[in-house]
Amino acid sequence: MSASGWKVRLGVAAAAIAGLAVVALLAVALVGGLVTRQTTGADPASALNEDPLLPDDREVEVVWRPDAADTGRAMEPATRRLIERDHVRAWRQLGLSHEAGEAIALDTYFTGPGLDGVSEAVEAGALAALDVHAHDLHLRTYSADGQIIAYEDRVLATRTVRTPSGLVAETTLDTYDVVAVLEDGTWRIRHLVRTASEPASTS
Repeated sequence: MSASGWKVRLGVAAAAIAGLAVVALLAVALVGGLVTRQTTGADPASALNEDPLLPDDREVEVVWRPDAADTGRAMEPATRRLIERDHVRAWRQLGLSHEAGEAIALDTYFTGPGLDGVSEAVEAGALAALDVHAHDLHLRTYSADGQIIAYEDRVLATRTVRTPSGLVAETTLDTYDVVAVLEDGTWRIRHLVRTASEPASTS
């Protein structure tokens, strides 16, 4: 075979090898893309962050005054954190319901007479918005079985009230008596009664 013939065969072989390499690279890229999409879709943290009904409680300040002298038992730090979380979310859910003008998932954080009371308040339509800035909590009772708590809550909040002349925003410091029960891993408010109210400033 002539030298030119060998050159032609070598050229064809080189082109075939290059083509196979390109196909192999495309296959690797395709598989990598599928794995990336599957991994991203299965990320539980991403799924939790996309829950549209989860209230945003990151901007609400929560402080605890010293507990009452006789609460029945000492409260565990982990339990206190759960109470904070669910209490803040209960108020945030109440605010979302007032903004929407209808009860939205209030039974997630309220139960019994507490649920009836906040549902009636939402249906009354007096508030157009409820923005809570801070909670000042004071534990009074913690049951021996760890299922019931009674505490006081001083709530600093801005309420947008519907009046005949239009919407009026007012910031108040309100005191509530609260009783919450542990149901299905969530502290739900069963009793919520306002005992005092005074004008306040968010500053």
